[in-house]
Amino acid sequence: MHCQRQDPMRDARRYRLPDAWTVDEVQRIVEAAGRLDWIRAPIGPIPAGQWWRALLLVDYWTGLRVGALLGIRRSEIDLESAEIRIGQRGGPTPPEVPVRLGRDALSAVRAIWEPERELLFVTKRPPSMHRQFGLILDLAGVSAGKGRGRSQFEKWRQTAITHASMVPRSTHRFRNID
Repeated sequence: MHCQRQDPMRDARRYRLPDAWTVDEVQRIVEAAGRLDWIRAPIGPIPAGQWWRALLLVDYWTGLRVGALLGIRRSEIDLESAEIRIGQRGGPTPPEVPVRLGRDALSAVRAIWEPERELLFVTKRPPSMHRQFGLILDLAGVSAGKGRGRSQFEKWRQTAITHASMVPRSTHRFRNID
């Protein structure tokens, strides 16, 4: 019987590496988002920098798509346990999946927390959201990558998923950005 050697790179060539930002770039993006207060008007009653910082950090820890992220209800968040209980939103997420937030994301959520408000992020989609994220990337000195607009948010999500996959399951999701 003849044993044929397989090319170890054969399977690796079938998969693309994700287009993701580095940890340093993520830190610069979050810091730049916090500086938006000086440039942009508030989003609802929340200063733009606080809103964007909370949005990006919660997304970093959860890996949610933008629509699901903007639909997070205050009732789905437990500030004491630092968990968000993410329910089914038409995607592949099983009902009521608890996701633990890091200290950085929890602090950002507390900064925009308003007990009377139903949605955490005030609005379903602020005007010029994609342009504002592009501005944050410019302020951070970070390349948007292959595309602009929607692909920037997909790259942010892919970055979160990529970073989470690099740590063992026994450790916390990743490390705090702050």
